Amino acid sequence: MSKITTFYKGDMLFENRFGSHSIQIDVPELMGGQNRGPKPLELFMAALGSCIGAAIVDHCQRFHFDMRDMSVDIKMDEVAQPARWANLQVTIHIPHSDCRAQETAIRHLTEHCPIYETITKLNGIQIELMDRKHVEVLKGLG
Repeated sequence: MSKITTFYKGDMLFENRFGSHSIQIDVPELMGGQNRGPKPLELFMAALGSCIGAAIVDHCQRFHFDMRDMSVDIKMDEVAQPARWANLQVTIHIPHSDCRAQETAIRHLTEHCPIYETITKLNGIQIELMDRKHVEVLKGLG
């Protein structure tokens, strides 16, 4: 099972470590953020755009499409309660190629990138709290 660990660094700044990489994530200013990194939802949407983009570029390069300046825009509505984004609209720009013959395949790839699949097929999230008491119990067992 893959693992990403998030560490609280103080002042509402978080560091996320995965493999040999790390990224800092800040929270919105209303929560005390100071614009020191992307916000959690921004990073989540960036992951979706990157996943879609990677799948499309991989496919289109096989057909020798010119992928220069390819980009993925994601527009969304901000919802306050519960805090989230809704009504996602993904626009894929491939300005130097005529991709109409591959449109069905491109749509299929977009809907099957791992981030898209996770969002649309998530069956819930298990949350476990490990506080000081749990740590003391685990130390006592060892």
